[in-house]
Amino acid sequence: FNERTASRAAVALTRGSVVKVPRDRVVRMFLHWCEPEKGGYRTDIDLSVGFYSRGWQERGVCSYYNLKLLDSRGLTVAVSGGDKTSAPFPDGSSELIDLDWGLARAHGIRYAVMVVNNYAGMPFSQLDRGFAGLMLCSDAMGPHFDPRAVELKFDLQGENGIFLPLVFDLEEQVLHWLDVYSAGELIFNNVATSTRAITRICPTLIDYFATG
Repeated sequence: FNERTASRAAVALTRGSVVKVPRDRVVRMFLHWCEPEKGGYRTDIDLSVGFYSRGWQERGVCSYYNLKLLDSRGLTVAVSGGDKTSAPFPDGSSELIDLDWGLARAHGIRYAVMVVNNYAGMPFSQLDRGFAGLMLCSDAMGPHFDPRAVELKFDLQGENGIFLPLVFDLEEQVLHWLDVYSAGELIFNNVATSTRAITRICPTLIDYFATG
């Protein structure tokens, strides 16, 4: 947990930080990346959210293979803005996921884990740029990206394929900043293939940092 390996961020948080999150806002997670001008091949990075119960049992996912998570009444717990499979220079590509905090809690979800997976292509460190973060929006129908609503923004870095930046504890109404990478596979990383790592790493680190 050497802080020299911490992700560069607009707001510096030490690993293990716990931050209160207001329930009356829409949580909008974002991912942006751009391939080098002379990269030679495309890079596919995916923004996902894995959902888990109090005991870290799977309760669903919002990702490229399940763009919308619905509750038992058909209401939208989380929705993705769509899957981008490349990010050509100079504009790059962005992905967004909105989370309805109240509907997630009512659906039996305790933890929502933000996951950035390298599905195919070059490592994070070789991108022209790559970052992720979250906004707290007062209106889900407002601008897709509102700089005024950005609460966290952090860089993607390193050679590993799975980035677990943070966990929302919907019961305690807090965000746990973990900032941890897992090796994953060379390609085809997603929440389904990463569930074992997620359910091992996240609760262990939350418990560890809770000891102070």
